[in-house]
Amino acid sequence: MTSPFHPLTILRFSISISVLFFQSALIVAAQFLGFVVWPFSRKLFRSYIRHTMELWTLHLVALNQYFAPSKLVLTVDESITRETVRLEDGIIVERDEGIETILKRDGKGRILGLKNMPWRVVLMANHQARCLPCQCPRIRQNHSKRRSQVDADIRMAMIIFDFIFLKRKWSADRPIIESNLQRSATKSQPLWLIVFPEGTVISESNRKKSKSFAEKNDLTDLTYSLLPRSTGLNLCTTTLTPSVDYVYDLTIGYDGIKPGEIPEKVYTLRRIYFQGMYPKRVHVHLRRFPLASLPTEDAAYATWLRDRWAEKDTLLAHFYAHGAFPGEERAAPARAKVRSEWTPEGDEVVIVEREEGEAVHVSATMEPKLNSLLDLTQVWFCLLPYLPIVQFIRQYWHAVAAIEAATAAAEAA
Repeated sequence: MTSPFHPLTILRFSISISVLFFQSALIVAAQFLGFVVWPFSRKLFRSYIRHTMELWTLHLVALNQYFAPSKLVLTVDESITRETVRLEDGIIVERDEGIETILKRDGKGRILGLKNMPWRVVLMANHQARCLPCQCPRIRQNHSKRRSQVDADIRMAMIIFDFIFLKRKWSADRPIIESNLQRSATKSQPLWLIVFPEGTVISESNRKKSKSFAEKNDLTDLTYSLLPRSTGLNLCTTTLTPSVDYVYDLTIGYDGIKPGEIPEKVYTLRRIYFQGMYPKRVHVHLRRFPLASLPTEDAAYATWLRDRWAEKDTLLAHFYAHGAFPGEERAAPARAKVRSEWTPEGDEVVIVEREEGEAVHVSATMEPKLNSLLDLTQVWFCLLPYLPIVQFIRQYWHAVAAIEAATAAAEAA
């Protein structure tokens, strides 16, 4: 492990912080250009701000990819892969193509990312370490919009991004969250809302609080996660139900964590980004539930969520015992045999060919893919409209200086 005071560590720290702050400052400057069109078209304004948010997210992901290039191991269950289709003769059948249903491959059969993911969805996940939000964007199909609930410490760009700021008091937070979600429910735009029902990361003190709450309320405590809080998630799913069809459940496990260890202590931000100690693989188990199937009564909803977290705890127990989630042994090849077909619209469709009797794959490993330099410097082009303004200010001050010099010369004469 590299010493935190090693010159290379200091250099990595300096470069990462400098680049992040510089690019973030450019993003904020680019955001203000959107207010030029705001009085004329709110839709165009939101589209532009959404694009600047995409650029900002790219920088966060790129930082994570460069300093902690973890591989992503994605495993799904049949709630993701099973689909009902109508054949040409009108017969309706169910089929399960496994994880290939959502894997995007190129013409050579290599995995590029994900496809067929909804553009509006609510996600819930266990929160094991503060590096987790950096991993969530990697499984997204679009970078169009991502919201988190954050404390009111970082303001400028996040206010424009329409983030939700909390006061940690439900009576004050509820109308703010509800108003924001109602706006989101009426907009025809991508939305990936990430909710962490545990409310915080796992720690020794939080484990004790979870256990105490379980004993007080005659509930079964969990081993690898905290008892979830249903109030916030319930409000989100209830408000967004008309415009969102599914809630996706992510169970995350990190390589290198032993049973009983606190992930937050093992993978600290300093160790990950400045000492090169990061999980070589981030394992994600993915499933989904139709929002229409969720209970509507508060007590029933809380019970439903605790049941899901009990299942999540069972998945984590398997992960810590075997180093993998159930199904990871049925992994799709990194490079598959494919053929291309063309739709009437002229679009290419890559079809994965399977051998007769071959098992359906439910897991896949995705290599980290660095964003191109062009992707990361897009924001610089957003600043071009500022050049005439800078030139005008420069000429103005030169003119002022010339007038002052002429006035001083006249007075001296």
